[in-house]
Order: sequence, then structure tokens, then C-alpha cells
Amino acid sequence: MVPTVTLKRGMALDGSILLEERIAEGGMGEIWTARHLELERVVAVKFIKTMVSDKHRAVERFLREARTVASLSHPHIIDLLHLGTLDDGRPYMVMPMLTGRSLEQCKKDLCPVPLPRLVSLLSGPASAIDALHDRNSMHRDLKPDNLFLEVADDGTETVILLDFGLARQLKGGTLTDDAGLVLGTPQYVPPDVAMAIGWTPRGDVYSFAVMAFELFTGSLPFDHPDAHSLLHLKILQDAPLASTLLDGVPPAVDEIFRQGMSRDPMERPASCGEFMEALRAVLRATAPGDAADPDHASVAADAGDPSDPTPTADVAPDAGAPAPPADTPADAPAPTPGRTKHKRKRKKHRRR
Repeated sequence: MVPTVTLKRGMALDGSILLEERIAEGGMGEIWTARHLELERVVAVKFIKTMVSDKHRAVERFLREARTVASLSHPHIIDLLHLGTLDDGRPYMVMPMLTGRSLEQCKKDLCPVPLPRLVSLLSGPASAIDALHDRNSMHRDLKPDNLFLEVADDGTETVILLDFGLARQLKGGTLTDDAGLVLGTPQYVPPDVAMAIGWTPRGDVYSFAVMAFELFTGSLPFDHPDAHSLLHLKILQDAPLASTLLDGVPPAVDEIFRQGMSRDPMERPASCGEFMEALRAVLRATAPGDAADPDHASVAADAGDPSDPTPTADVAPDAGAPAPPADTPADAPAPTPGRTKHKRKRKKHRRR
């Protein structure tokens, strides 16, 4: 039996990568900073943890993630610099070291995010997700923790899509996990997947819309400490309107989020880009000015050109995010007739 390799500071990988320190870990993996001697740069190295319960399945998922990342070349998707194997058979990935914070870590500082800022932040990742869909693959774990706001030395900020460990290829138009399990993060999993219908690109669109809704309003549309109860809520109820949680939301924005989080997959936009274009259209329509709510008024400068969707904001990682740890520092319109309205008491936000 091959002995387990113990990772430690100063350990050399392939003779040119020197491990420095572990900076993050999750249930399945861990990330170390390292110095690449030949490239003369600091990198992040992702490993499978030694104590995973199903090592064969973990290795399969890890290699699938590496292949997915390697097949994509996109400014808003993390790059793969090298794929190697430890002496005990565990694979590892070498990726660029990112500087910044995840959107999950930024939520306290950012939320509720004004609409122009939201469009600026999410246009790039939307394009990245659509690029993944163009290759007939799904991400299946879209959430703020898997979007990283990288800050370059010159202050330029770019939101990067991370963690393709659950990404899978479509077969026959839909996708279900091999074991029949509902994978992903319950708060962002679409109701159709919870009902075992299978995952399609519109499942990722739902998760993306939930993430956008959370950043925009400062609240998740559904939340419950028990995952099964949470998924049951999604199956039985429509998501709340943004205007029930936030003052000054235009009816058009309510409708965009309602469609994006619809229980009917066919009512959702066909792509994340289509969802973002609908939000950009609202900004263009309000561009002349809206004295009642300036946060919803401005457009071109803050929203960005969809052909160059480089976002702007603040953005360490879980085991899917290669980055160093950082200190985590108008009346509402009436609900749409015929739509289920949540009876939970929620606090309305006002723009700061």
C-alpha cells in the first residue's frame, strides 16, 4: 500500500513548485500557496484531502474539474497552469494566485447592491457561465462563494468564476447525478432539480438569478436551516418580489427576478447573458434620470458595455477559491396578481 503523502512547507512538487502554506480547506479539498520556481511567480495549489470518504469519486470529480477549466479560455474563468499527481495518487491543480475576496465575503460591505453596480459585477460571470453552457456543460454550484473579486496591482477589478468540481456534461438535454443525489448548495439549487427532473442550463440560470437577487436585496429569496425543508419551500412557493424586501424597486426589475427564479424552467431566461441584458435594458430605460431613486437611475458608466463586462467592487476562498485569506471586512409596487406571496416577515432595506 502506498503511504499517504503529508503536505508540508518547503515540499517540492515536480521539482519546480515549492509549497509555502495552507490557506483554505473545505470538505473535499485544500489549497496551498506555493512558489513556482521556473515561472517565478506565486501560485495556488489545490489538493484532494487525504480523509475523503470516497477517494475514487473525489479523484474523478477533481479531474473533471481540471478538464473543464482547461477546456475554457475566458477572462472571467480561473486558469489552470499545471496538473500533477502526488506519489500517493492524489492529483493536484496549479492555478494563479488571486488577490481579493469572494463575493460571499463581500456581501456585508456590498449589500444591498445598487442595480448599476450589480450589472457591472455580474456581467462578466454571466458571460463565463454561458461559455460553459456553449460547451454543453453545467456548473451546478453557482453562489457568491464561487465568484471571486480579483484586484490587480493597478486596482483593476475582475470577477472570476471558480470551483468547477460539480460541473458535468449534458447528455440528452438534462443532467442528474450518477447516484441520484441533489448536489450543490441548497439555497441556490433550482426546484426542478430538487424534484429530480434533472439539471439543464436553465438550472444554472436559476442559481445565478438567486445570487443576483441576494446581492441586490441583501436577502436570500428562500432560507431555512434544514435543507430538505428549504427545497420543499422552493417546490411549493414562488420566490418573493424584490420590492417586498427593498424600497424603490421598479416593476420591471421585479419581473426580471420573478422570471429568473420561476419554478417553471421554461419561463426563465435561456441564458445568464439574457438575464443580464434584461437588467441592462432597465438601466437604459431609466438613464435620463430618476429623481426618486438615483441608485436605479444611472446606466452606461456604471453598468458597463456588455461586450466588455469587466466588473467593479471589493473580493479568500473556500477550497474552490485559490486566494489568500482576507479580512472580511419610492413606494413598492403591488405584487404581481396570481403569484404566491411569502407571508414571512422580512426587513426592508433602504439604499445607503
